[in-house]
Amino acid sequence: MTKPHNWNVLRRTSAAATLAVFASPGLALTPDELWTQLEDYLTGAGYEVSADEQSSGDTLTLSNIVLKMEMDEDETSFTVTIPEYILTGQGDGTVLFDMAPSQTIDVRVEAPDEDPVDLELLQTTENFSLVASGTPEDIDYTFAADSAGVSLANLERGGEPVDLGTIELTLNGLTGTATIAQDDGYTVEQRLDAEGLSYNVDIANPEPDSSGTIKMSGSLEGISSTGGGHVPEGVDISDMAAAMEAGYSANATLNYSGGQTDLAYSDAESSFDYRSSSDGGSFVFTIDAARLVYQILASGVSMSASGSEMPFPVDVSANELGLQLAMPLSETEEPQDFGLSLTVNELALPDQIWAMADPQNGLPHDPLTVELALSGTGRLFVDVTDEAAMEQLGETGGTPGEIETLKLDKLTVRGLGAEIGATADLDVDNEATSPFGQGPNVFGTANIRMTGVVGLLNTLSQMGLVPPAQAMMGAGMLSQLGKPVNGPDDLEADIELSEQGELSVNGMPMPLR
Repeated sequence: MTKPHNWNVLRRTSAAATLAVFASPGLALTPDELWTQLEDYLTGAGYEVSADEQSSGDTLTLSNIVLKMEMDEDETSFTVTIPEYILTGQGDGTVLFDMAPSQTIDVRVEAPDEDPVDLELLQTTENFSLVASGTPEDIDYTFAADSAGVSLANLERGGEPVDLGTIELTLNGLTGTATIAQDDGYTVEQRLDAEGLSYNVDIANPEPDSSGTIKMSGSLEGISSTGGGHVPEGVDISDMAAAMEAGYSANATLNYSGGQTDLAYSDAESSFDYRSSSDGGSFVFTIDAARLVYQILASGVSMSASGSEMPFPVDVSANELGLQLAMPLSETEEPQDFGLSLTVNELALPDQIWAMADPQNGLPHDPLTVELALSGTGRLFVDVTDEAAMEQLGETGGTPGEIETLKLDKLTVRGLGAEIGATADLDVDNEATSPFGQGPNVFGTANIRMTGVVGLLNTLSQMGLVPPAQAMMGAGMLSQLGKPVNGPDDLEADIELSEQGELSVNGMPMPLR
C-alpha cells in the first residue's frame, strides 16, 4: 500500500530536479577534456557520476548520464538520469555542446521509511547553442537560446502514478557567459540575461478525499543576473558546515524590470485569490564561511487579495518594499559586522481598512512609511551552519553569541499626519551587569525628532481613541522634554544613557531609579 503523500519529499524532489535541468555543464577544449572536467566538477560538488561514452572522430556522445547525491543529515538520496549530451570539437580549439531540443530527464528521490518518488521532467530548448573555449584549467563559454523550459511530465510515488497536475517554467530570449577556473577546486563566474521568465502551476492535492487545488502563474521581464562561487577540492556540499570551513562560497544577483504573480487556492470549504505586480526589483545573495548577505527589493508594488475567509477584498500598493540582512556565520574571537534594514515606503491602504480604523474620517489617510536600518558588531560562540551545535544550544537553552555595539542608523515612521525619526549609537558591555539589575550594561546616545505627534495625540483624544487625560499627559511630556525646531509641534530630543545608568534628555537629568 502506498504511504500518504509526503510534501517534504516533493519539495526536496523539485529542488533537485530544477538543479539538474538548469545546471550548466563544465567545459573544455576537446570533447574528452570536456567530459573529464565535467566529471571532476560534479564529483567535487558531491555527485557520483557515470555515463556511457562513445567516440567518433571529434565527437563524444554521452548517454545514460547518471548523477547521484546522498544527503548525510537525513540519508536522502537524489538520482538524476539524463538521456544524452553530444560534445563536438569544431576544429578551432572550441567545443560545441549539443542536446536534443526535447528530452526527458528522470529524477528519483529516496528517503528512509518513505516510498521513493520518481519524476519525469520534459526539458525543451529552441535554437540553443553553447560553445566552450580556453583551457581545461580556465574555461570560458557562451550560450544562447530563443527559449529553454522544463515541465513536469509524470510523477510516481512507490511505483503508483500521482496525478499532481501542471508545473511549467520557461526562459525566453536568454544569453550568457561563464568561466570555470580550476584552482584548488573550482571557481565559477557566470552571467545570464533573459527577455523574460514565465511559470505556470496548476496542481491538486493528490491525497485521497482531498479537494485542494493551487493555481499559480506569473512572469518576470528584463532579467539580468550574475552568480558564482568556489567549490574547494574534495568537499562534500551535502555537509555544508564542513564545505564552508573548507572554503565553499556562493553568490547571486538578480535584477528585473517588471513582474507579476497570480495565485488561487480553493478546497471544499474555502477559497483564496492573490495578485501582485511590480515595476522592477532586485535580489542579492552571498554566503561563505564568514558571513551571509541577503537583500530583496521591489518597487512600484501592487497587491490584491480576496477570499472566503476575508470580509472584503484588500488592495494595497507601495512605492518600495525591501529587506536586507548581513550577519556572520562562524565562531570568532574578534567582533564581526552585522546589519538589518526594512523598507516599507508609501504604503497605500484601501478605503475599507481606513473605514474600519477611522470611521469618523478624522485622520489623514496618506500613505504610510516605515524605514529601519540597524548595524553593529557581535561575536558568535558557534558556527550557525553546524546543525549539531545549534541543536545542542536549543536543548540547553544556550546563547549563540553576543552583541558588542549597536547602531540605529535610521528609523522613520510617517503616517496619520505625523512623523518620527530617530538614530542611536549604543555600546554593550557583556562583562558588566546593567545598573538596572538584568542583562549586560548598555549605554550610549540617541536622537529623536517628532513632527505632528502632539497634534495626532489631540486628534486621537477628540475621536475617543485615547483617553483625554492620557493624551494631555503625553502631549505635555513631549513638549516638556523635546526642544522646538520649527514650531511647537516639531520637537527634537538628544538622549544620553551613561555607563553608570544615568539618563539625560537635552541635558536634563531624568531619574530612573
